Amino acid sequence: MNKQQKIRSLYREMMPSIISSYPHVDTNFIDWTEMMSIAEKLMWAEIKSIGFPMYPQFPVLGYFIDFADPVKKVGIEVDGKEFHTDWEADEKRQKEMEALGWKFYRITGSEVQPFRRDDKEDFLNDEYEEQDPARKLLIKIRNEHYK
Repeated sequence: MNKQQKIRSLYREMMPSIISSYPHVDTNFIDWTEMMSIAEKLMWAEIKSIGFPMYPQFPVLGYFIDFADPVKKVGIEVDGKEFHTDWEADEKRQKEMEALGWKFYRITGSEVQPFRRDDKEDFLNDEYEEQDPARKLLIKIRNEHYK
């Protein structure tokens, strides 16, 4: 079984628990960081620190969403050079998932910077929004889906 098959299988097993414990998130069933780019690792750290109920590498159709809330059908894609070279294919896969009710947010890997904050409320303070594209994106997602 390859990595992708293993991830799909794990999520199939975990879905009843994911749904029943929502919005609590337990992603410790695999070491996700070994398969993430640096930008994805940074984004994942911030998603976890602010408590969005998202799962990494979530399978939908024949694809994987970088970070996804499978209950609200919200996905974040961190577009980096090494994985996102066929923009037409990315657009096609996104449209297929949007047809199923998914909402996507995209950010480039170069926009994701080390923006660690000790205080969750400080991080989500709108005055910081213009200073960091990743922060701006996460504030937008919070305002649209988690308030």
